[in-house]
Amino acid sequence: MARKKALNKDIRVEIKKSLGRYISIFLIVALGVSFFSGLRSTESDMRYTGDAFSDASNLMDIRVISTMGLTDDDVEALSQVEGISGAEPGYMKDVITKQNETDYVVELLSMPEKMNQIQVTEGRLPEKENECLLDNRLKKAFEVKVGDTISFVSGTDTELSEDLTQTSYTVTGFGDSPLFISMERGSSMVGSGQINGFAIVQKNVFTQDYYTQIYLTAADAYDEIAFTDAYTQAVEPVQKRVEALEEERCQARYDEVTKEPRQELADARKTWQEEKDNADSELFDARAKLDDGWAQLSDAKDQLAEGRKEYEQNYETTVEQLKQQQAQLDAGKAMMSEDQIAQAQGQIDAAYAALDGAKNTLDQSEAQIKENEEELTKQEETYESSKAEAKQKLDDAWKEIEDGQKELDDIKMPTWQVINRESLPGYTDYGSNAERMGAIGKVFPAIFFLVAALVALTAITRMVEEQRTLIGTYKALGYSKAAIAKKYLLYALSATLGGSIVGVLIGEKLFPFIIIISYRLMYASLLKLVIPYNWHYAILSTALAVFSVTFAALVACYRELYAQPAVLMRPVAPKPGKRVLLERIGFIWKHLSFSQKNTFRNLFRYKKRLIMTVFGIGCTTGLMVVGFGLKDSIMNIASLQYDNIQLYDAMAALNTDETDKLEDSDKTLNEIMENESGIETFAKVSMKSMDISSGSNVRTAYTVVCKDAQALESMMVFQSRTTKKTYELTDDGVILTEQMAEALGVGEGDTVSITSGENEPVTAVVAHVMENYLMHYVYMTEGCYEKVFQTEPEYNMYWLKLNKDGRANEDVLGQRLMDHDEILTVTYVSTTREMIDGMLSSLYIIVVVLVISASLLAFVVIYNLNNINISERKRELATIKLLGFYDSEVAMYVYRENIWLTLIGAFAGIFIGKVLHGFIIKTVQVNQVMFGHDISVPSYIYSMVLAFVFSMAVNGVMYFQLKKIDMIESLKSVE
Repeated sequence: MARKKALNKDIRVEIKKSLGRYISIFLIVALGVSFFSGLRSTESDMRYTGDAFSDASNLMDIRVISTMGLTDDDVEALSQVEGISGAEPGYMKDVITKQNETDYVVELLSMPEKMNQIQVTEGRLPEKENECLLDNRLKKAFEVKVGDTISFVSGTDTELSEDLTQTSYTVTGFGDSPLFISMERGSSMVGSGQINGFAIVQKNVFTQDYYTQIYLTAADAYDEIAFTDAYTQAVEPVQKRVEALEEERCQARYDEVTKEPRQELADARKTWQEEKDNADSELFDARAKLDDGWAQLSDAKDQLAEGRKEYEQNYETTVEQLKQQQAQLDAGKAMMSEDQIAQAQGQIDAAYAALDGAKNTLDQSEAQIKENEEELTKQEETYESSKAEAKQKLDDAWKEIEDGQKELDDIKMPTWQVINRESLPGYTDYGSNAERMGAIGKVFPAIFFLVAALVALTAITRMVEEQRTLIGTYKALGYSKAAIAKKYLLYALSATLGGSIVGVLIGEKLFPFIIIISYRLMYASLLKLVIPYNWHYAILSTALAVFSVTFAALVACYRELYAQPAVLMRPVAPKPGKRVLLERIGFIWKHLSFSQKNTFRNLFRYKKRLIMTVFGIGCTTGLMVVGFGLKDSIMNIASLQYDNIQLYDAMAALNTDETDKLEDSDKTLNEIMENESGIETFAKVSMKSMDISSGSNVRTAYTVVCKDAQALESMMVFQSRTTKKTYELTDDGVILTEQMAEALGVGEGDTVSITSGENEPVTAVVAHVMENYLMHYVYMTEGCYEKVFQTEPEYNMYWLKLNKDGRANEDVLGQRLMDHDEILTVTYVSTTREMIDGMLSSLYIIVVVLVISASLLAFVVIYNLNNINISERKRELATIKLLGFYDSEVAMYVYRENIWLTLIGAFAGIFIGKVLHGFIIKTVQVNQVMFGHDISVPSYIYSMVLAFVFSMAVNGVMYFQLKKIDMIESLKSVE
């Protein structure tokens, strides 16, 4: 019992006596464990935080948008789909407001009922039709406050009052929507093409008789963690069942929308036929009457002609007879009485009068016939004009019917866009950032932990080796091997277990907190952080630390315990001096001072210390190089992509429905681009998403085809990342981007399969592999495309390179372009660049955390190794002191070695850092994002300077320890 008490007391005394070593082991384990468990936990904590945000706001899982709107019947049908737990319809419309002489695009959203709950940060939600809540992002941009009035216009040819009951609203508050997790707000088909923010209004503000979207929640998705494969697997089958409903519901909606116009057209055709029949009947009757009149007129003319003919035939005979009668009368007057003469003369005169009467009758009949003919001619003209008028009316009515039919035929069958959370602006980026943190957490902390464990292991091993005399004494006193080992095991266990517990408690809260808070610069909606303790990482890191250090102590202890006490109580013979390589270089060695020669001899005399110190400093310097290198690799992606590779400034997507109507679309579109003063050059391209595969490896990429290869080369730089050799786009093959080529395992001369939609895959030859950092692309000429796909490409976009004026007024230029019906949307590289820079700027704090952590580790490692160095060499340093060296000279005796070891370690750290950086970059980069592989010269310099700063700081701390060395006690320590 007395022995046990004595041993336990000795353990406590040992800790107090070597408190510096104990604390250094404690700290280095705490650092390693905290960094390992903290950074490993960050990915899951980011997912937990995002999931808590999604659950708290009841964020939708699936959204359905239709090209023809959605109805209550659609809501009912969708709510009956297996796996759907909720269906909520809503309205959406993009509008424009002018604030501070600038046009802003705002997405008006109907106020949600249960899903997508708004986080009100100031004021309240709207309660009346003339009230709205504004996006927090618009508060500063608009310089408005609660109670101010804001007005909107449609931004199109249609008046906003046709779709909304109100165009002006009173601002009741500001807030965030879970539909916009990041600062990104998406694109629009009005204004500049980019949405600046949202506004929430009452549902009854919208006057449409249909919904613009329906939000759905999946029953099994709520219990899963968002941004994980489990969540995706819970939503995917439900989404597929929703998509399966599309054909049926779209047909029903199409029939509903076209039912009334079809009936109207049928009624119009019936009315047209009735009017045509009536017109035909009336015209037939009129024609019959006219024909009858013309027949009667013809008969009258015939009778007149017969009368005139008879008159003319009898006229001469009658006149001749009358003349003869007159001559007989004149000759017989002498024999006739006056009465007889008068009677005879009267008969002759009556005959002449009858002739004149017959002539007058004929003349009157001719006049009447002429009059009747003129009347019939007028009636004929009236008939023809009426006939033409009736025909014109019928033709006009038929044309209206045909136009109506054409409009009806132009109504296309609606389609659904069934999308999930990944379509929400910034949602996928947040998941990708969590994935990146997971990738960093798999590599960097492991190396960090390895260095910390090795140094702690070295410290405890050296401690056991130093106390071999004491171990021999214990054995001589009768202590068992287990009892003696217990001291060192408890020493190691208490330091590592204590350090591990502190490391877990601090690391699993601190590192995720710092990193997630830094990401909140981009994801401002994540107000509540969820940072639980991840016990599997805590247990794993603690077990590794405790096992590695205590096992090393156990091995070192038992290695000494197998020796006899008499052997252990005798000091180990000092290592024999050896000539170093430098001594053989006479012209250098002869010019070195005594102290300098001693320094070089000591460096190579203690080879184990040399290797461990160089390794420790090299690894910590390498970790700092990796930290700074990650900044170089990650922060410069946008600059590398858009300054060195993709040189265009904007993309104008074409409205193919409109361009297909043009006779010469190329000429019309080129004229639009040429007439814009802000555009320097442009290139018409076909840009489509396709699957690229080689063997079992598949990647989704954009295939880019340019109508004019030379124009494309002015927008792009095709070059190798390693050699900077430039390539030319030819008909002989395609150019693949580097990350995709590596993922597919292909290079120049290999072939890849390209699949477009449901079509059969085609094969293309890889001509070159080019440098690229964002997204996957396959570039090819028009000739190559036609050869590969056996069809012509469909051009759907213009790439635009802007001049100085265009870049300064992008929004104005975009509005002018979108005034043309042929231009669907305009997106700017500057916007994409800002988004990427914003996303990656959040990683800057992570780089700072990595560098600071590596710096702390460097300090503790250097301190620990120096502490071991001084402990091992106390007799030697005491001897130097005894020889008359001043404290400063003794310090320089050690410092010189430390400086050289730091210099060698720092240079080794450059190479270690370069190798680690390359490995980590390969490991942490995610699909469609390739990080830079180069480390800038300043990053190397900063790392080396920090290594020297920490080395000098440790030297300063060690000075006081050197000063306290007792010459007599140190020289007698072996006794």
